[in-house]
Amino acid sequence: MTRLVQTNEIQRCSYLYPIFMRIQQQTKLPLGLLEIGTSAGLQLFVDQYAYEYNDVPLDPTNASSVNISVSVESKEPFHLEATIPLDIGTRLGIDLNVIDLKDEAERSWMNALIWPEHETRRQMLDATIQEVDFDKVTLVEGDGVSILQELTTRIPKTETLCIFHTHVANQMPRPVKENLLEQVRRIGQTRDVFHIYNNIQDRYLHVDMYQSGRLTELTYAETEGHGRAFRVITPLESLFVQASN
Repeated sequence: MTRLVQTNEIQRCSYLYPIFMRIQQQTKLPLGLLEIGTSAGLQLFVDQYAYEYNDVPLDPTNASSVNISVSVESKEPFHLEATIPLDIGTRLGIDLNVIDLKDEAERSWMNALIWPEHETRRQMLDATIQEVDFDKVTLVEGDGVSILQELTTRIPKTETLCIFHTHVANQMPRPVKENLLEQVRRIGQTRDVFHIYNNIQDRYLHVDMYQSGRLTELTYAETEGHGRAFRVITPLESLFVQASN
């Protein structure tokens, strides 16, 4: 009666990681991450976890205790190499009710949101809480749509601005969704920005890119709700090919 349901599914980083990696390879700049509906901010640590795609470890030397294993379906061979570490500068999240996982009661609430039979999700949450450094993120309470432009000023122009949100927009009324896209469009007129999201016009995972004020759109993947699998619809490389044409 007193709280909103706001799970923090670490495994959704499985489909965010390839996007962020490709953006960094293209822009050759550190990433400035801004997450709307951040909950406890655990997806802002996307670079801190170990990954397996179709049972193949992305980086066998990664010693993280948080291992994210995902099944990927793609018409073309899915190949991702961690040739250089993902470089994240700013980690900024906003939520109507930020979860402070350093507080025992807040940790209990996050555990209560996990379905009883989903023990793997609970174990992953526990491991993540033990591993990440919460001092590396800035979490803000507020309406991420109405103050989005102000928030972006906290991310230096020396970083590639990436605004993202997963399974949040489905809780927004249609006018709010339209306002969110408009706010991103306005930001894109003043600086380059990537917008990674689902549940606005459909359930698919989208990547919108503004470069020099020009919008390029890509429908990247169909994703399983908890991030355990995704199906690539359009390879990420197509985003930059379109933009160059």
